[in-house]
Amino acid sequence: MATGTSGGGDLALQSHLNRHFEDPGDDRTVSPSPNALVLYCPAFDGIDIWFVKTKDIVDRTKKEAPGYSPMLNRFIAGTKGEYAQPLDHRAKLLELAADIGRNKRLPAREVAAFQEIISQFNRRD
Repeated sequence: MATGTSGGGDLALQSHLNRHFEDPGDDRTVSPSPNALVLYCPAFDGIDIWFVKTKDIVDRTKKEAPGYSPMLNRFIAGTKGEYAQPLDHRAKLLELAADIGRNKRLPAREVAAFQEIISQFNRRD
């Protein structure tokens, strides 16, 4: 069972909806999804906050920040699924993008463009 109020209600709901909350090392004989939800005024507006289409991420990266295209697997879990699953919180992904940009000497405009693309994840957190 999961319960929560406001933002906590959203997180409780996400524990059921969003596979990103699962750890690949978890015991899969026990379902990570709660069997009941009690939500008090959950602050949930769903797709806009948590889910971004993989095609949008891939296409925008190729167009606006091509230097990051071969490294997308460091930011999202694969490029084949319908929805992109970020591999970390947005703030950490933005830091990683800046670090990679510096280390690979990518143009500042490309780093900024990719950071804007990554900012689609959890944009209201």
